[in-house]
Amino acid sequence: MRSKFVSVLVAALIVGVCGPAAAKSDRPVQQPDALYHFVKEKAGSQRAPLYTRLIREKAAKYKVPPMLVANIIATESNFDPRCRTGPSMGLMQVNHGHARKGHNLYDPATNIEYGCKILREYRDWAVARLPKSADARRIWELTLTAYNWGPTRAVSRGLYRSRYSDKVMRRWSTAKR
Repeated sequence: MRSKFVSVLVAALIVGVCGPAAAKSDRPVQQPDALYHFVKEKAGSQRAPLYTRLIREKAAKYKVPPMLVANIIATESNFDPRCRTGPSMGLMQVNHGHARKGHNLYDPATNIEYGCKILREYRDWAVARLPKSADARRIWELTLTAYNWGPTRAVSRGLYRSRYSDKVMRRWSTAKR
């Protein structure tokens, strides 16, 4: 009886070690999703893995929606890391005044880090500014208007929505489907 038990145990160990599960990596395989496909469509298959990973990491760190970040990048720079418009540069068109001296805003990781940080700060600002009854869409509209215009200019002009916020929100709602 004991030898039969040992034989069954050895067989189970062999199947467990050499069976299909052994072929799997220690790291879980992440299937491409809507975010990856969106980034790949805009940035190309070479840059998509890096940009998708950076967007996920930085968006999670600052608690902002990753697909919204990707849509801001598409709107601001069309995923061109060398894009520059006036004092704003990189993927999320971060103004150099927001970055610490010596930080390279053309570096995708640095740019997405600052862009997500600014987005979070402006979202918190928008939540504090709007009535408690404001829905998420209205909060994001004001957040995006502040991201584009700056919070001071947005408020001084009475802008709670803008063509920019409408464009990003429209892209975001289409991409979420």
